Amino acid sequence: MPGVTGPTGPQGLNWRGDWLIGDTYDIGDAVAYQGSSYYTAASSTGEAPPNNGTYWIVLAQAGEP
Repeated sequence: MPGVTGPTGPQGLNWRGDWLIGDTYDIGDAVAYQGSSYYTAASSTGEAPPNNGTYWIVLAQAGEP
């Protein structure tokens, strides 16, 4: 018999795959770009990561080859 359902947790990131110049990204979207991954700090279209934290925040940075 199942127990009581707990409260819903916070929303996670929405993985969008590779960053594409023509796509619109909303807060909570995450992308891959030049070996690193980023998530959005503000909605944008055409703003490539990285962008000094204005639109994108580093999620995982690529290491040295």
